[in-house]
Amino acid sequence: EEVPDAPLVHVSQDFFLISARKEERILPGSVVRDALKEKVDEIEAQQMRKVYKKEKEQIKDEIVQAFLPRAFIRRQTTYAAIDPKQGWILVDASSAKRAEDLLSTLRDALGSLPVRPLGVKQAPMATFTDWVKAGDATHGLYILDECELRDAGEDGGVVRCKGQDLTSEEIQNHLGAGKLVTK
Repeated sequence: EEVPDAPLVHVSQDFFLISARKEERILPGSVVRDALKEKVDEIEAQQMRKVYKKEKEQIKDEIVQAFLPRAFIRRQTTYAAIDPKQGWILVDASSAKRAEDLLSTLRDALGSLPVRPLGVKQAPMATFTDWVKAGDATHGLYILDECELRDAGEDGGVVRCKGQDLTSEEIQNHLGAGKLVTK
């Protein structure tokens, strides 16, 4: 919910907490195609002529413009914490694209934002794979019953496990065959 006159940034323990909301209108292609076909059929029947591509594109644009105000709106909010002392921006996003969308919005608002992704000494996949091989995580984390295994090859397969004993021989065989834990 939007709060009138809400601050754009919330400060807590030396962190700046922000959020960015993306709104997009959802207009299914099938709805537009059906309306276009109906309109084209009507024109061809009433005017006894063929409707060609250029005119179809114009009619399609008119249909989209007419339907957009009634289209569903999908809202997506992404949160971030800025730590100015350490020089970090922590983005709560499940994909690099979503994180970059927030950073791009922030960059537009500030005029400049020179950032680069965090570098790590060991790839997370290697760490996750070591944890599942050993059957034990580190730093107070626990291995539960879900993971995703991917073959390291270019066209490699994917195994998704849910409700599975990750220490089982079956999972260990996948790891032995070269699959890596990606999630």
